[in-house]
Amino acid sequence: MFEVLFVTNGNVYVGYRLFNETFLAKGLRQNSMIGDFACLTNKVSEWLYRVSETVTGLAIKKESFVQILEDKEGQLLVPKIKRYYRNNIREYCVQHREIQAMQFQSRIDYVDLSAFGVGVNYDDLDHFRQAAEDIDR
Repeated sequence: MFEVLFVTNGNVYVGYRLFNETFLAKGLRQNSMIGDFACLTNKVSEWLYRVSETVTGLAIKKESFVQILEDKEGQLLVPKIKRYYRNNIREYCVQHREIQAMQFQSRIDYVDLSAFGVGVNYDDLDHFRQAAEDIDR
């Protein structure tokens, strides 16, 4: 993600791809942010975002967003961003994906679902942050 999007009007759905099929797991309400966690942790988003209608909003570049979070007031947002992503997006989508994956087990082309992130534990640590900072310097 190279920017954070602030959706002011319209519906955005979060989904994933499993066995070349796209599933939409959850709808995000208006006044939500997209890409905030990915920019915060310097990770690629594992989720797909789709709109159902015209969406209006604002965007801020990743560098500016990270700079805001480094301020004293911005540091108060970091735990809220992590908690919102963990509770309202990731855990919900992972549960939805695991339920859908169980339905695929009887398929002939069934493979190990851990390759798709099913049944895998995640951490929120940025294991490459120091290296990225060294490269930037």
